[in-house]
Amino acid sequence: MFIYRYIRMIGESVERMWVAHPRTQNQHPENRGVGRPATQEDGSATDLVSVALILRTALQPVMDRYDYVIIDCPPSLGTVTKNGLRISTGYVIPTIPDVLSTWGIYQIVDNVGRFSTDIGRPIPALGIIATKVQANNLHRRIIGDLRARRLGRFGEAGTLPQPPLFENSVPQTVALARAADVEADIRTFKGKYDGAYDALSGLTEEVMQICEKKKS
Repeated sequence: MFIYRYIRMIGESVERMWVAHPRTQNQHPENRGVGRPATQEDGSATDLVSVALILRTALQPVMDRYDYVIIDCPPSLGTVTKNGLRISTGYVIPTIPDVLSTWGIYQIVDNVGRFSTDIGRPIPALGIIATKVQANNLHRRIIGDLRARRLGRFGEAGTLPQPPLFENSVPQTVALARAADVEADIRTFKGKYDGAYDALSGLTEEVMQICEKKKS
């Protein structure tokens, strides 16, 4: 199940809320590096809360209603992303299979690894998802490098291991772009995603299988 809109609402509110008190922020590993003081509009001090607990606290009342929770985070290790990572059992990296889009994957894996060390809890990379895939030689070459786990710095000796590439990829189609249109009269998932339906269905199965393996 998917609760993206609920999470997005929480994520937007995170940016407006205060974080750990400077005196106590480093006493717990989940608060390291996230503290800063805050004031209300009238200049008085507000009640300070831990940024590490905002998303977790907000989701706790509804978490048991879902088999899977997907948190859509921005492509940076900022406040919202750290909130998502702190309560996650793993993360996936969507990327367009071109040179510029894949350039920062190594840094993402490295930075999340450092962050997981800081909070004292592993956050494994479940895999890389190729998105907006086109039938051209560049995309085929990059996907080949990703599948062989030799993309960029990942292919060098003594570097971090590259997360695996998911078998299914998301093609770039008009139907996918149209799927976000709330005014479109689309009544089934197959009609909504058209030619991309099988790829998305296969990708969903892959994610579920990985999650179930982690549970066992």
